[in-house]
Amino acid sequence: MHRIVIFIGLILFLGAGLCFAEDETLTITTYYPAPYGVYKTLRLYPSATQPESCQEGELYYDSDDDKIYICSGDAGFETWQSVGGTHGTILYTRCAWASGGFGISTCLPPDCPAGWTDLGVLSNAATEATRDGNYGTSGYQERACYIDTDLLLVYTKCAWVRADPAVGSCVPPSCPTGWNDLGINNVCTASNRDENYASSGYQERICAR
Repeated sequence: MHRIVIFIGLILFLGAGLCFAEDETLTITTYYPAPYGVYKTLRLYPSATQPESCQEGELYYDSDDDKIYICSGDAGFETWQSVGGTHGTILYTRCAWASGGFGISTCLPPDCPAGWTDLGVLSNAATEATRDGNYGTSGYQERACYIDTDLLLVYTKCAWVRADPAVGSCVPPSCPTGWNDLGINNVCTASNRDENYASSGYQERICAR
């Protein structure tokens, strides 16, 4: 009889304790699929300022130059590296030269567009050297220009012909709608003499997007 009373009292005591217990909230955070899986999209919050320090494997998107950077390097010396390695766009500004003699001539190519790095006048190309009565030569020089961003380039062109060895000119068509006009090149493709000199070539407009 005493055992039954003690057992019933214990049940009532535990039940009362449960009634007075405070509510608790348990939050579980998980990633799905985790830890590996396939995602439709991943978003990096755009930042115009490169973080001063980083941990290996971190990524960030630079909104100024539209690049993704990854933190890599020896432990303690990690730095931000552009994903995809070296990239950019190179264009050439060109000027035409023509000569009534056999020697190679020169000219001064246009400056690089604003914001582009001038890599120097790197080429002087002869396009033709002929003799029928007298020699005639033609060619062009070109300046290399670089910008650290990917751009599409397209060229509009027009042809010119002259009855003397001088370099001619024409007006290339305008750039397509929405493309930036970066300037005009001039290329002489032929200069020769058969009783009288004649020269020919083209001008091209550089368009970028």
